[in-house]
Amino acid sequence: MSHKKILITAAVLILGAIVNYAWAVFARMYAIPVGAEFVIAAYCLLVVLLPLSWREALCTGIAAGVLTIVANPNHAIAIEGGQLVMKSGYVLGLANLVSEPVGILVCFFVFAFLAERFRMTAPFIATFIATLASALAYVVLVSTFNPSLHVTDPAWLGDFVVKVGQVALTDAVIVQVFFLLLHERVLACRATAAG
Repeated sequence: MSHKKILITAAVLILGAIVNYAWAVFARMYAIPVGAEFVIAAYCLLVVLLPLSWREALCTGIAAGVLTIVANPNHAIAIEGGQLVMKSGYVLGLANLVSEPVGILVCFFVFAFLAERFRMTAPFIATFIATLASALAYVVLVSTFNPSLHVTDPAWLGDFVVKVGQVALTDAVIVQVFFLLLHERVLACRATAAG
């Protein structure tokens, strides 16, 4: 991965983590029911705009997992008084080290498959499926290590499906809009850099 690509990837992921944290706080303060995972949207945007290899996507997913742990007020790993504090439910946060790489790899392979056939809608579809895959991986891991989580409870399962579906739709719309706004500019920049 080139230095330029590393800087772009880091900047987009960090921006996604900051917006993710700010949105979680803002949504709680004003009881906004619309959820989004801006870190997932950020790495999906990187996949659809930058020419990444699957290894680069995997490394980006691991970095996204670390950022999600630190930048989500709902997780049990926090920075308090300059110290990294792991509270009793740290497994919830650590599951992101697997779920985010799963999400970005799903986005990578789905987008690669769809890009030739449905270039303008492939970002939406890939992001939607990636968000679902990341959420599924997260729940499987958390329920494996935390048997008290009642994933078979119909009420819990119904809430989960609705929330994840809404988040996947929101992330997909965000990525699709940014793709439409930035796609031509990114192609022009790549052509200029190559020529």
